[in-house]
Amino acid sequence: MANRHGRAVGTIIESHIDKGEGPVATVLVQSGTLRTGNLVSIGTISGKIKNMRDYRGTEVTEAGPSMPVKILGLKSSSSVGDILQVHPDLKALKGHMKGYEEQKRIYEASLTNSLEKEDGIEKLAVILKTDTLGSQEAILQSLERLSLPDFKIAIAKKALGNVADSDIEAAEATGAIIYGFNVKTNLSVEQSAKERGVKVKLYNIIYELTDDVQQEAEKILSPEIVRTEEGRIKVLAIFRTEKNSMIIGGTVTKGRALEGAQTRVLRNQQPVGHGKLASLQAGKQSVREVVAVNDCGVQFSGKAVVKVGDILEMYTEEKRYRKLSAR
Repeated sequence: MANRHGRAVGTIIESHIDKGEGPVATVLVQSGTLRTGNLVSIGTISGKIKNMRDYRGTEVTEAGPSMPVKILGLKSSSSVGDILQVHPDLKALKGHMKGYEEQKRIYEASLTNSLEKEDGIEKLAVILKTDTLGSQEAILQSLERLSLPDFKIAIAKKALGNVADSDIEAAEATGAIIYGFNVKTNLSVEQSAKERGVKVKLYNIIYELTDDVQQEAEKILSPEIVRTEEGRIKVLAIFRTEKNSMIIGGTVTKGRALEGAQTRVLRNQQPVGHGKLASLQAGKQSVREVVAVNDCGVQFSGKAVVKVGDILEMYTEEKRYRKLSAR
């Protein structure tokens, strides 16, 4: 049987903002006795209990183990699952809050480090707040499928209950987007999110939430660069060499040479530099394209030093924006 003596410890099982009464939390006392007037801390918030009510709404002055009570007097809303602790005096409360803030700072720093880009892997940081463990698990399973070898969804924090100030602080520290499923915010939390530049998105349909995460992920997903070879020129002569520019004679042996094309210089089938076909000539005429198998003159622009026998490989690049799927 739980001890009724000593300072109370309890767990928040419900939390909301009442328009007339402000932050209201329901606490399930686990040990000790909770009393009106107690100085309490709940995570990052603190306050003095001004009023307590039992499950019937009747005002009470104390609550023992296993008794749920609604408490008023907190400075802001708490989160479901947070631990309530009673402190003997204001000095002790301030000391506890200072220590808690330091622990929170260390924790958030570790979160930030864990979410940093590693080994070329891009991440979208997400804080997930849900109404039940079942919905949390279903969403997490869907988000696990939103991944590629070089990208993943990183869960910075997951918890039950409404979006609270502590979630906004964690999101600011980690750069995460907060997603809520069947939960709420309040005016204080919304204002804090706006001031800190934190995105908070609430849904009550799972696939709509995961679709939104997918869209946010695709915004930061690096595009795939697809390179297409257009043609090759075999270098037959070097007519003039200047700084970062050469006049070259050669034969298009494959495909086509294009004015302005990006170019790799191949020597013994190995790349030794790159540049650009600044201009093309066929005979004495400036042209935009020369196809195989025809001779051409080329103004090559680039730092690479081209030699007779080298191959100029012309190519184009296309950015293809990648897609994810959670279904």
